Amino acid sequence: MWDVIRKNYENTASKGKLTIEQVRQRMGLLKPTLSYDDLRDADLIIEAVFETMAIKKEVFAKLDKGGEKKGRFSPRIPPISPLTKSPIRPSRPGDVVGMHFLSPANVIAPAGNRARANTAQDVLVTVVDIAKRINKVGVVCGNRDGFIGNRMLGGYAYQAS
Repeated sequence: MWDVIRKNYENTASKGKLTIEQVRQRMGLLKPTLSYDDLRDADLIIEAVFETMAIKKEVFAKLDKGGEKKGRFSPRIPPISPLTKSPIRPSRPGDVVGMHFLSPANVIAPAGNRARANTAQDVLVTVVDIAKRINKVGVVCGNRDGFIGNRMLGGYAYQAS
């Protein structure tokens, strides 16, 4: 994964959108880890594991362990399993919001943010702000089947028919 991130930054630099120094700075901000303990003080955790609910449940159980953690959880839940129907039951449900970056995430601008019924308002404001800071358009939508792009396309197709 580390090499993919570096290659994406270098490709952006080759197009003149970043300098080599900016690539070095951004790579310097990343800290790869295999330890959940290293995430203890994270302000935002974006989970992007395989779309297998058993794996997601395992990851969330490890992330959720220990009430002293302050991080917000941002799962990437598949559209067939909206957050409200998910078997993932975090101890701090207000701190969970679904973010979805369209692929390829480093190119496509919209970022769909799925709000749960009990997602805290400051969490929504935070993820929209994060989207803006990384040059994405943070779109807040309800927690329903389908990602934001598909839902917009559905309305467009309906009107066109």
